[in-house]
Amino acid sequence: MGRQGPLTALALGRSPYDDVVYGEGSGDSQPSTQEYDEKGRPVNQRTKRLNRDIVRSHNEVMHVIGVAEPDPNSNESEVQSAHRYLRYENIIGDRMEAIGKGLSDVGLWGFTGIRQRILVYKPFSYEPFWKLASVCRREIPRPLPDLFLAGLPTELAWRIAEWLQSMYLEEIPLPGIFWMIRDTLGGYLREHVELYIFLQRVDVISPFALPTLGFFIPFTSSSPFPAPPPLPDFSPGSIGKWCLTTALRAAPMLLFAMWRKHFARVMKWLAIKIYLKLPHIDAILDPRTHPDMFPGQSTQSMETSSPVNNNVFGAEEPSAQQNSVETSEEDASFPTSGVSRRPSAFSGRGDDYGSDEEDNGAISGTLISFDVEATEATDAPPGIWSAELRPTMGNDSRSQQGNQAVYLKNALTQQPLIHAATMLGRAATTLFLFPLEAIALRMVAQSYSLRLGLPIDGIWEPFLLRTVTWRWVANYLAVDFLHFMVQSDIWAAVTYLGRSYHLTPEEWTSMTAEEHAELVRERE
Repeated sequence: MGRQGPLTALALGRSPYDDVVYGEGSGDSQPSTQEYDEKGRPVNQRTKRLNRDIVRSHNEVMHVIGVAEPDPNSNESEVQSAHRYLRYENIIGDRMEAIGKGLSDVGLWGFTGIRQRILVYKPFSYEPFWKLASVCRREIPRPLPDLFLAGLPTELAWRIAEWLQSMYLEEIPLPGIFWMIRDTLGGYLREHVELYIFLQRVDVISPFALPTLGFFIPFTSSSPFPAPPPLPDFSPGSIGKWCLTTALRAAPMLLFAMWRKHFARVMKWLAIKIYLKLPHIDAILDPRTHPDMFPGQSTQSMETSSPVNNNVFGAEEPSAQQNSVETSEEDASFPTSGVSRRPSAFSGRGDDYGSDEEDNGAISGTLISFDVEATEATDAPPGIWSAELRPTMGNDSRSQQGNQAVYLKNALTQQPLIHAATMLGRAATTLFLFPLEAIALRMVAQSYSLRLGLPIDGIWEPFLLRTVTWRWVANYLAVDFLHFMVQSDIWAAVTYLGRSYHLTPEEWTSMTAEEHAELVRERE
């Protein structure tokens, strides 16, 4: 009878309620709650699931008694092929996302150093944009490649440490308090690494040295939190003065961390807004009203939350390649990932409202039924009949979906959109918050240079309104525009590469059929 024993018996007419056997134990103390769909209509998921099981068991009975034969077109291989196709698209999409992020980080590395030098040092604001290379050669007694690679060993060491942690530490079952401590400590260390890379890029410290352990310990000689002066006595005035001095010494580092946090939040907000304004599938049609592309899968099992709602723009902090200018994608890539990795294709539909019969038809399998028609004339003797099996087609509006557009949503098709939203959001946030960035970087450079005994004549004052010049603004905007053009070229190249690997469902079916035929020929 198959695996649906009780349901098969129910389909044959034997009620499971003939013999009532009362169970033992306490009943369900939680009252049942009525569920509603997105249109406010009452729904009952348990009843719909039971109806699907009854239809499935009824069809199984029809197959068991020989009235119907399995449809060769709706076999498991079709479902498996669809899953393999979507898995292929997601794998390629993830690889394209990683390639795009890597190329963006590499292209960003040198531009970040030049932009920060324009914000901090005066000589880079006295010359026009096309003479910045000569200014770098004059002010920095090092080759230009060394300028672009400053801080790279520190960043590589941090990335290797993160990789080792993800490979080994996350596999160990540890209590939740450990992961909370790890996240807090990781954020603290990351802020120090970002600050160290910035100091290397502006030549305050050696550009290729790794930070020492004392750099991460507060109140040490190399820490960005310098030790406060000793407390002369415990009077209220002395304690208040000591606290004020400590806060002023720690202000540059605190302002640096505050700018990074604001950058991450503003970029996340702008990226979401830009994503919603760009053409995307969720804006074309409501995924909840369209079936999944998997054959034989019900629409109730489809999760159609937007990438925006699933923390697609999960940037928390500026990454090291951006040196406190970009947002970090360590925890969640932008639909990094983000996009919901449950892709599906939706077919269009004329109206957004459907009847209960249509909904039941969407979530129920095809019920095998047959109509009895006369084989002779109407005046033939009764009792001579033939049975013809006909599938239940349901509402006619469902059969018209084949002529409407189908939108495939997966990691590969969403990658250009997510990459573009990230790029535009980053560029807009950089322009919007560059005054706060300039103040924070100048304060850090001045305070650390004074501690090391370096001259600060070439560093701008932290007060931005006193130091703004048209040439300074023009140089900054020119570097930002050049960086945006490079990022656009990277986006176009990665998008073209991804489209070359994209396959339509028809191309995938044809390719798998050819591979199967070739395998058969090899076996022969």
